[in-house]
Amino acid sequence: GAAPTRATPPEEHWNWKPDQTMTVSAYTNAADVELTLNGQPLGTKRAADAKAGVLSWTVPYAPGVLKATATTAGKPVAAHNPHKSFSL
Repeated sequence: GAAPTRATPPEEHWNWKPDQTMTVSAYTNAADVELTLNGQPLGTKRAADAKAGVLSWTVPYAPGVLKATATTAGKPVAAHNPHKSFSL
């Protein structure tokens, strides 16, 4: 099949204005991915629902720690939290 493509181009920075809407994308071979911000759930997406291999969330920006946790059969198999952000 075709290689996955990005839903949106990657951003050059991580510092956003509070409550500005942004798109967060994830790539996985696990069954599901849960996105959290500062420990609060932003939603879970199923890999089967990915568009062109990409899962996307539209969320309001807030400073803190954004984390994606991949699960299969309800058990975490990978987690990634590459971004810590602070308001300017």
